[in-house]
Amino acid sequence: MNMRQAQWRWLAFALACIAGYAQAHGDMEKIQDALPAPNGGRLRLSGQHYIELVAQPRQLRVHALRADTKAPVDLAQASGAAIVLLDGKKEVIDLTPTGTLLTGEGQFASAENATIAVLVKLADGTQLSGKFSPRNDRH
Repeated sequence: MNMRQAQWRWLAFALACIAGYAQAHGDMEKIQDALPAPNGGRLRLSGQHYIELVAQPRQLRVHALRADTKAPVDLAQASGAAIVLLDGKKEVIDLTPTGTLLTGEGQFASAENATIAVLVKLADGTQLSGKFSPRNDRH
């Protein structure tokens, strides 16, 4: 199995895990959306880290923070991907290091109405994931 196939298998596994979130996780999303994010995005807890997603039409910026101190994590050697679900269409976006964050561009016209799953692999092998649902679809 080559590196690309392994990355896609990891991505498929992580998506299956994210897709299995229960209603309690929806409530957790509401709580995490209320947390102040240092870069103006939205936070999701993933293990000992937070993933911060700053989503705009056609552009994603991803930051990682230590959960205990909210200190930024260096993403210069990290890799990642995001899956954007919007209007019944799925788009996979590669996230590449740009300084201390990961960035990616896609064809999606609205980030506000999209469900976005973010997957990050840190240089030390730690894997982070988070699901960001549209704010208007929560009860």
